[in-house]
Amino acid sequence: MKNFTLKISLLLTMLPGVKVLGQGLIKGTIYDEKQQPLSYSTVTIKDSVNKITLNRITDNDGVFLFDNVKYGSYKIYVSSIGYQSFSKTVVISSSDKQAELGKIILKTDSKMLAAVTITGRKNLLSIQNGKITLNVANSVLGNGSTAAEVLKAAPSVRVDEKSITMKGKSNVLILIDGKEVPKSTMAALLNSMPSDQIDKVELLSNPPAKYEASASGGVINIITKKGQAPGLNGTVTGGLSQGKEFGENASGTLNYRDGRWSILGTGSYSNRNDFERGYNDRTFTPNNTYSQILNSDFDLGAQKRAATYKVSVDYLASKNNTLTFAVNGLYNRLTNNGNSFTDVIENGITSQNINAVSQMYNRIFFQNYDLTDQWNIDSLGSSWSNSLLFSRYNDNSTQFFNQNFVYPGGITQNGAFRNGTPSVFNLYTYKSDFEKYLPGHNVLDAGIKLTGIKSKSEPYLDSLLNNQFIRQQDATLNKIDYNEVILAAYVSDTKTYNKLTVTPGLRVENTSYDIKNIAKQNYFNLFPSLNLSYKVSGNFTTSASYSRKIDRPNYSDLIPYKQYLDNYTVREGNPLLQPQYSNVIELNEAYKDYIFSATYTYATDQIVPLFTYDNQQLLYILQPRNLKSAQMLNLSFNTPVKLVKWLNTQLGIDGNYQNLNIDNISGISNVSTTKWTYGFNVYNKLTLTKTMSADVLFVYQAPSRLGLIDINAYNTLNIAIQKSIFKKKGTIKLGASDLFYKTAPIITTNYYPFVTHSIDRSDSRRATLSFTYRFGKPAKKANSNPDYRDETTKRLNL
Repeated sequence: MKNFTLKISLLLTMLPGVKVLGQGLIKGTIYDEKQQPLSYSTVTIKDSVNKITLNRITDNDGVFLFDNVKYGSYKIYVSSIGYQSFSKTVVISSSDKQAELGKIILKTDSKMLAAVTITGRKNLLSIQNGKITLNVANSVLGNGSTAAEVLKAAPSVRVDEKSITMKGKSNVLILIDGKEVPKSTMAALLNSMPSDQIDKVELLSNPPAKYEASASGGVINIITKKGQAPGLNGTVTGGLSQGKEFGENASGTLNYRDGRWSILGTGSYSNRNDFERGYNDRTFTPNNTYSQILNSDFDLGAQKRAATYKVSVDYLASKNNTLTFAVNGLYNRLTNNGNSFTDVIENGITSQNINAVSQMYNRIFFQNYDLTDQWNIDSLGSSWSNSLLFSRYNDNSTQFFNQNFVYPGGITQNGAFRNGTPSVFNLYTYKSDFEKYLPGHNVLDAGIKLTGIKSKSEPYLDSLLNNQFIRQQDATLNKIDYNEVILAAYVSDTKTYNKLTVTPGLRVENTSYDIKNIAKQNYFNLFPSLNLSYKVSGNFTTSASYSRKIDRPNYSDLIPYKQYLDNYTVREGNPLLQPQYSNVIELNEAYKDYIFSATYTYATDQIVPLFTYDNQQLLYILQPRNLKSAQMLNLSFNTPVKLVKWLNTQLGIDGNYQNLNIDNISGISNVSTTKWTYGFNVYNKLTLTKTMSADVLFVYQAPSRLGLIDINAYNTLNIAIQKSIFKKKGTIKLGASDLFYKTAPIITTNYYPFVTHSIDRSDSRRATLSFTYRFGKPAKKANSNPDYRDETTKRLNL
């Protein structure tokens, strides 16, 4: 701890000083005719030869400030959408160094406002400083589906039932309103979160030092909607879905905002029947004289229930200080049961047939408490926030298998066992983030974060003997304590030199964990980053970035207990697993709405799942291992296509290359270590009438590879049509997903001595019908200082 503190202190002393250049200052505040501040207004300064010298955007108080202005005569231009422009001449000299313009009132431009009403809808995609934004609220994606379905429309993102990849990499950090979503709850939360609660999705494939160094696969930040109108308002949504099975869902938001208080509540519930149908064929050939084949078919019924909630309370303690308390949670229950049929073939002869009845019960309960103290330091946007977070995660999973073995000659034998992995995780976090806007287009970011994790697990494996379950699991693994502490600090400095913006950053992290009586580790790392952005012209921006990242093993990857995936496949942790390190270089080119990106990644100790086999117990054991290194290259291109007035198309194309070095893994041979693949997605938005529109989303992924697992080609076609009713307060939507029923790919592995071939289909081809109603009656405006209201708006990120 002392060494870590010393290193942090040395880091902070290395921060560069900022020289204040220039001689004068120009300041003012923009208001509308109702004396309300106009945020995001554009203020431009032109010199005596009519050349633009500086630009600013007003903050949430309508304030703008130009410092370090050289002596001379300037003309100030102010503009804001829906308002008439304003101009004024000012002179900065040695005798009058400050030009205080005071209140500037912009008058409403009715003609422009009418045009904005017609054309003001955001594009589906936008990019700024290497961050791509998917604007969900203005799309049919924002009604009647889930967060998981929304992410399928995001560029370079691939989503399945259990994982998310971005630009071919799997370790993606998922955030909701800037708060991390634990990987253990990610799939359940995304599949239960209604899309009508989402405002937009931000994608950072090479995030800066402010974000976790473990986000080697990038960051996806889902930003939810927050009520903007004062008073009481909200939305309610109900939906039905039908595939081969039936489903139902409901959700709602409620927002109250008046004076110094803002209260936001959201909730959702879903209940859906589903199934899992497919096969899993496995071949084990250790030598030229023996082979064993397991051919399995399965048919399982499932019921999925989920509920989410969130309550957030903001209190404006003073003009510059906001206190926020938030609590959110998830309850997810999955039950399935059914049959599987397996033929065991040894050296070409069937040695046994196994009929199994399986039952699985999984319950997840997650709660998160967040207390944040936010200080707005100045009118330029500088801020300091401190947060305390506590999260509790309960996972109770139980599986039961009843097997009937049939041997040659009609000999039969029965057997049964059950497997459970109940666990509790408690996470404690303190974080402090400081952002300071300095003279000379300079922004300083710094922060610290302390995370503590305590976990208790009680895995078990019981066999049924004489109608009683007998514990089989190793006694040393019956109770497992896991403790982890991560200390982190970061600093970055953004400086703009005319058209060039430079952002160097450094993050330091110290990680220590202890699996009681099994393994412990401690490691300290530096994670530098650098971002360069150059504005070639008004329509063309180029940027390049570098960062170093880490992938820490998941908790379940470290703890060496067996968890059954089916009758013949178990997942087992590896306490010797080492963290994976990556160096990432990215190039982005943005011309108008055309976005090109190239990302190169070099990783050492890459973590991949590998099979071993116990031919006595007929068990395939899936265990994570470290490969020596890996190289990955992603090329992506996204562009809008405008063919006709009523049709807007967004096209995204991806190409991926992977090269693995497996020299450090003994016993594996006859495996290709290189793979090229590509994929594309096409999003079409059709404007049918003033109140009716439609969306068509098609996603295709060519055969690809994740580690040593090959994934065959798959595609998805989703369509939806929606209509506004009740004076645009209501929306009704009819949709259909996975029309070709090609979402589930065939999964294969083929490295000596193992060959596997499987597919797992669910009830993904479904029709959906949903209705959303927006309500609200604004309260009378309070007589408090307008600054309080605007500070609340800023705190709510509106």
